[in-house]
Amino acid sequence: MRDSIHPCGCYHVLFPPDAVVAAQDIAEPAVVPEVVRTPGRVEVAVRRTDHLIVDVSPAAVAADGAQQYRLAAYTDLLSMPMAGTGQRRALFGADGLVPESRRSERWYLWPSGVRLPGTMRIWGRHAIAFVGSRHFDDPNLLADLLVDQQPEGLINAR
Repeated sequence: MRDSIHPCGCYHVLFPPDAVVAAQDIAEPAVVPEVVRTPGRVEVAVRRTDHLIVDVSPAAVAADGAQQYRLAAYTDLLSMPMAGTGQRRALFGADGLVPESRRSERWYLWPSGVRLPGTMRIWGRHAIAFVGSRHFDDPNLLADLLVDQQPEGLINAR
């Protein structure tokens, strides 16, 4: 099971295994663009302009010249060094939001009740639905969003 989320909480996308499908009896069903049929490593292709996932496929040997990202621990990214000063600066404000990361969708999504939709936020503050209430760190999220079609079940029922 794999999923992806934009740093603002929008664009939560699920890439489930074969036997799992999106539940349709909820106000805002999960986005499940395709099934990824590999239990191993995957290659994730992202769009250059907005970093949205455009493809997920079984990992192949990297081509010469392919750009590969270096992973870093999330905690290492909570404050970043400031060039030439020897000091560090927090990425997130006291409210858990990244200052000045607001996007235009806040103007049409504000009635949803989500504070500043489109603004990047610290983990634990990601509302991922604009109808009802759904958060990325909800321990029952996958059980609510997906239906397991195998008798033995890949997703634990509540």
